[in-house]
Amino acid sequence: RSEYQSHVASSSDFYPIPEMEKDIDVLFYGSWSPWREEVLFAAHKATKKIALYGNHWKKNCVLFSKKDLQSILRGRNIVGPHLNEIKNRSKIVLGAQRLKKSTAGLDTRAFDALASGALLLTDAPKDLYRHFKNQEDCLVYERSEEVPDLIRAVLDGHVDVDPIKKSGREKVLLNLTYKTLCKKIASYMPSTKAPP
Repeated sequence: RSEYQSHVASSSDFYPIPEMEKDIDVLFYGSWSPWREEVLFAAHKATKKIALYGNHWKKNCVLFSKKDLQSILRGRNIVGPHLNEIKNRSKIVLGAQRLKKSTAGLDTRAFDALASGALLLTDAPKDLYRHFKNQEDCLVYERSEEVPDLIRAVLDGHVDVDPIKKSGREKVLLNLTYKTLCKKIASYMPSTKAPP
């Protein structure tokens, strides 16, 4: 029997860090793509306090000036405890699938961001709605033109983000961790008796 299996989060790697100063408005991490640049450029209209990590941004960017890109690009890679820390320092973790209007698949960023207790603002492949609800667990945009207003609403305090962040984290911890995945896999394994 086969069935859909989503990515999951490592709750030992991604978790809230209480009292962490939120000195970054928007975090985006991931390799460059035209759609991701369009979304990030829209975010840049709302705030300049952006931290960007990822490959191929310097080589491929066409919307950002060299100066603006250099002001937000923090590095190519960020992993492990450093990634969890930067998520905790960010008011918003911005998600964008590699392809515009990508209808299937959901990368690990959504699960990891929510496990860390961050507010996720993301585009919406269909698989997102298998797990999360817009304005309950995360914030969803359909078009890049929506991104600046959503960011401003969060930064100006017009969105009560704490219940959204709490709900998203709780859903991940309840059903979408490696521990729950291992239990699910084990439930499909035939039980074996110990030899006499």
